[in-house]
Amino acid sequence: MKKVLAYGGMILLFVLLQCSFFTHLSLADVVPNLLIILTASIAIINGSLEGCLVGFFSGLLLDLMFGPYIGMYAFGYLLCGYLTGIGNRIFYTHLFLQQELLSIR
Repeated sequence: MKKVLAYGGMILLFVLLQCSFFTHLSLADVVPNLLIILTASIAIINGSLEGCLVGFFSGLLLDLMFGPYIGMYAFGYLLCGYLTGIGNRIFYTHLFLQQELLSIR
């Protein structure tokens, strides 16, 4: 329950920061997408399922605020969270195995 509230708070905070503060800090009209960064970070740290959930609800919030159709951003962010989590599991398994082997003495 704490995780759900923390993720919801981070999503709302990042949307507010992205829409208000970071629009003024644009460099050559390029603004960082904080929700993609949040989705990818959670997918790398906690796996593809949590990345999917955070991505879906981030995209759904953007759909309700800015999207012409409901579901376009939600599907894109869900896909970003899923692929990031799967890619992390595929490409970085050797690092986890290496850490486990080095920790056994």
